[in-house]
Amino acid sequence: MDKCSKRKKPYIDISKVVDDLPGMIYRCKNNKNWTMEYLSEGCVRLTDYSPSELLHDDKRSWRDMIIPEDKKKVFDKVQEAVERDESFRVSYRILTKNGEERWVREVGRACRDSQGNVESLEGFITDVTEYLDAKKRVEKRKEKLKELYEASTQLHICKTKQETYDLTLRSAKEILGFFSAAIFIEEDDELVVKASTESKNDIGIRYPKDQGIRGMTYVNKESYHIDDLSEWIDSKSVSHEYRSAVSVPIGDRGVFQAVSNELGFYSDFDLEMAKVLASHIYETMQRIGSQKEMSLVLNTVQEHIIYLDKDMDIRWENKAIVENGDMKKEGIKGKKCYERIYERDEPCEDCPALEALETGKTREKIKGAKGKHWLVRATPDIDEEGKVKGVVNVVLDITEKMDLHEELKRSEKKYRTIFENTGTAMVMIEEDSTISLVNEEFEKLSGYSKEELQGKRWTRFIFEEDLKKMKKYHHERRKAGEEVPSRYTFKAPTRFGDVRDLLVAVSVIPGNKKTVASITDITDHRKTFGALRESQEAFRILFENSTEPVILINRDKKINEFNDKFVELFEIEKSKDIYLDDILHPENPDDMKEIEQLLSGKKNSLKLDMSCRSDHEDIPVEAKIDLIRDNTDDPLYAIGILSKKSS
Repeated sequence: MDKCSKRKKPYIDISKVVDDLPGMIYRCKNNKNWTMEYLSEGCVRLTDYSPSELLHDDKRSWRDMIIPEDKKKVFDKVQEAVERDESFRVSYRILTKNGEERWVREVGRACRDSQGNVESLEGFITDVTEYLDAKKRVEKRKEKLKELYEASTQLHICKTKQETYDLTLRSAKEILGFFSAAIFIEEDDELVVKASTESKNDIGIRYPKDQGIRGMTYVNKESYHIDDLSEWIDSKSVSHEYRSAVSVPIGDRGVFQAVSNELGFYSDFDLEMAKVLASHIYETMQRIGSQKEMSLVLNTVQEHIIYLDKDMDIRWENKAIVENGDMKKEGIKGKKCYERIYERDEPCEDCPALEALETGKTREKIKGAKGKHWLVRATPDIDEEGKVKGVVNVVLDITEKMDLHEELKRSEKKYRTIFENTGTAMVMIEEDSTISLVNEEFEKLSGYSKEELQGKRWTRFIFEEDLKKMKKYHHERRKAGEEVPSRYTFKAPTRFGDVRDLLVAVSVIPGNKKTVASITDITDHRKTFGALRESQEAFRILFENSTEPVILINRDKKINEFNDKFVELFEIEKSKDIYLDDILHPENPDDMKEIEQLLSGKKNSLKLDMSCRSDHEDIPVEAKIDLIRDNTDDPLYAIGILSKKSS
């Protein structure tokens, strides 16, 4: 075989692979000095010593490399594994040739001879300093997050915005190490210092809201992490003594900013923590603002509002109950509501507040006290665990409304007579969809008696296809400002299974939410109209699809409609107005006279051999024309079917 034809076997330089490993491979004696017999080139990167300096304890033993505090731990752990004939894993610290302390991770096991005696230890040692440092940083960050969370819970009980600012900066300084930080809030198109860790004299200083780093943060609503302020184009607004910064928007309210005189002082983690602080500031400001707005609303409304705890003691009340309830404010809080308001020694028998506390559901009752009528609505205050901790009582004086109600009841008797004796089917419906009253005509229309209808819900007597629409109308008609059709059609079955088409007209009775509906049976009308529409549709289909030209001629001799075959025969535009004069040949006036007699009603049909014309040629046509009359026998229009005769 030719020498050149021989293939060379693949070759891997194992020594190079070993030397490139991120650590060093070793073989050593199992003695106290861990006397090294072999070390890979990774030894230099790990220890700063060359292998020759550590082999055979020439200049330094491996035991000398291990810091004193870890020597015993390493020796004991290795010997335990050797005795059990298992591999060992141990982490410890070494001191490099340059005096640097490093954490290493060693993995190895004992090598034995044929008699089972330990000849040496072999394994791999790698640098894990960065990993452990990162682990410590993570633990430290977790601790900071925990402390920051605990601080945020305190923000939730702050009552003023200034209290919020001060607590935030204290947390930033003590937990995150932000020793130079400030909070800027937008006021009158400027950013105003509201709190500062450095000096109270800074509070109140105003800055343009669109300049510098704080301005960019506010306007762009973006966060900035700056390692070197000298390279930042908009750093003029920051004192020259500061070298790095983080700047975070507080929603649309302002800016949280921290600065340092050290380059690169802040990390990405610090930026995220600053964002967390800023979000807590914003949420607390929103809550405090909402509470102020709520307080304003509570003290503006005329309803009497009180908050009761589980023992029915008054905890707070609004202004109206003090001013309009003949009660002094200092004599309300801490008292039982039934004692102070209703002058009783125990709760009312049907107390809505007590029911709300017991059931956890809203309750509403009309109560009488001191010659007045009150609508009392009790809403339970339920905590995160689902337990009732109190109740909000809203009390409205409805005395005048109740008097009006009585007047309406009297007037109701007057229109009941009209309701019963009208010739149209009538029905009265309550707000809850119950039929409260029907007249005799409604009984005839439905086939049901009054006893079978009254007290039942009207929804039982409607077809499913119309029910959703009618329910929507029923509810929306009782809402202020809602536009709902007052007249519409629907289908309903009678008692005997007939399906009737009905037209209903609905009105709401003034002063309450009852509705009155008058119903007309339009079934026969619908059937007639439907048949007519079907007939018209059939005619349209025939008209459009006829193989002959078809025309509709008005009494003024205008061809009002024509199909595509007519357009094709006479080569005309479909949008053009066309009269009989445009297509009949003027040399044959008798044809026009015959058609005029038909259009006047003197004839009912014609059959003519007509001489017609287009823009290009004469066209001989056989025409069959019929007159269409209305229900009083007056002429409406004529329908003509044309057939072109062969030349």
